Amino acid sequence: MAENNYAADVAFLREHTGVVELVGPGGARVAVAPAYQGRVMTSSLAGKEGASFGWLNAAFIAAGKDDPRFNNYGGEDRFWLGPEAGQFGLWFRKGEPFDLAHWRTPAGFDRGAFEITSQGRTSVAMASQFDVTNYAGTRFCCAVKRTVSV
Repeated sequence: MAENNYAADVAFLREHTGVVELVGPGGARVAVAPAYQGRVMTSSLAGKEGASFGWLNAAFIAAGKDDPRFNNYGGEDRFWLGPEAGQFGLWFRKGEPFDLAHWRTPAGFDRGAFEITSQGRTSVAMASQFDVTNYAGTRFCCAVKRTVSV
């Protein structure tokens, strides 16, 4: 990944996960990783050999291990909900202190693939379903639909 161009970043990603590559006008490209919660990993405005705008956490991706607190794959854009803390926070279990030692990203935001529901040259639609319980003990059944377009 020393080249720091879009093609090198996408090649690295493909060694570790599936990549949906979107192609737009004028050389625009977007690399989406459905297995990483449908996140946009990187993009370029100048084709495959152009600059890669995303930051990839190469060491974490290459290690291939889940982190129980937060899976930091990097990327440019991802699905996220709040609030993280407080009486309705999603990142802390009921009764736990609001400190970094007890902070945990809910699994639905952090692990597991988004399923591709439709795909074309310039867009991909994905979906996921998961449950999350907030600090107050309220359980939410989430159905997420995510579309990324270039």
